[in-house]
Amino acid sequence: MKIADKLSRIKQFADLEQKNNVITIRNVTPLFNNVLNNVKNEYLKFHTSREPKIRSTFIDSTGEKDANDYAAYLHNSKFIDAFVELKESQELPFCISEEIKEKNNLIECIDDGTLRVIFPKRYLLRTSYFVSNNFSNESFYHMQRQHKIWWMKYGSYPGKYRISDQKSDSKFKFVNIQSTVTDHLFNIESFKLFSLKDCIKDKEVLGNFLSKIPNHKKEVLPDVIKTVVDLNGATMALLFDAVNLTDYYTAFHRRIAPYQLSIVCNGSKEYSEELTDLARYVQLLIMETEPRIQVLNELKHKSYDEDKRVDKLFNVYDTIGIPYNLVLDDNSLDDGFLQLRNRNTTLTEKVHLSDVTNYLIKVFTSG
Repeated sequence: MKIADKLSRIKQFADLEQKNNVITIRNVTPLFNNVLNNVKNEYLKFHTSREPKIRSTFIDSTGEKDANDYAAYLHNSKFIDAFVELKESQELPFCISEEIKEKNNLIECIDDGTLRVIFPKRYLLRTSYFVSNNFSNESFYHMQRQHKIWWMKYGSYPGKYRISDQKSDSKFKFVNIQSTVTDHLFNIESFKLFSLKDCIKDKEVLGNFLSKIPNHKKEVLPDVIKTVVDLNGATMALLFDAVNLTDYYTAFHRRIAPYQLSIVCNGSKEYSEELTDLARYVQLLIMETEPRIQVLNELKHKSYDEDKRVDKLFNVYDTIGIPYNLVLDDNSLDDGFLQLRNRNTTLTEKVHLSDVTNYLIKVFTSG
């Protein structure tokens, strides 16, 4: 994909320039931030839902002393406090997820020919799984494949995602999940496996990490599987996928789209006020029943008696990736039926007002 060919749609999300394998992001729009937050929420939900037995804690490590060294973050006070709280009530395995918003974008990796996307700031999700060293290698390989499948699910091109060759040094093993973007490989998530006994020399700090394992009385030092996602870069990779699938719409997965649903009024001027009130009611009904469904209801886009304007509005919503449009017309006031339009097919189906929330919940929570 050539960025220049898709720039008109990408500009709705980000202002960027590309030179060879380096893409520099000057600025992002609220639409991009909406997608990013949805990716973050889905990713964190994935961590907790796929392994119910693994207890997870989420902390904000922004501002804590940090370093690019693979294990320096284990000395952070917030991290140690979270670990101590977990180990007192939980046997291995368990995990800690951290949100880190860095003021500067410090590139850790060398220029190895992969695509580099540079943002003014970095926004990281870092998760550390603490596992018994008897199962750490098995868990390391299993987790890579689970996460690859997750990225394949939310990307528009499942076949673009791969696990890089494993590399290692004296202290850790590491791999990346990669996607193909603009003819370059792009690292979207990194994995490292290491043992605490190899990276913490301070006995006092080391004592904080002694943990219980099932069916054993003696506490042990666990191994760590650390995953890191740069949310800005990963969101940009998903955007490149979404704009490249088709020229007709931006193919975001319904759960990470900037909005899951738009409401469009398409009736006569005579009933414009009533339709506007109905649109507000439907929006509130959906948001109160299922807050995860983000609704765009721009009443300034009223399109009464102008089918061509409605089509133009659909084009706008398609290009920003909204998967469904809910259309209200004069008949909606009489019989309570609304038209639900699918972005991918442009086909519509009738949904009654009394069923609309349950129907949409099934659409957005299935699969």
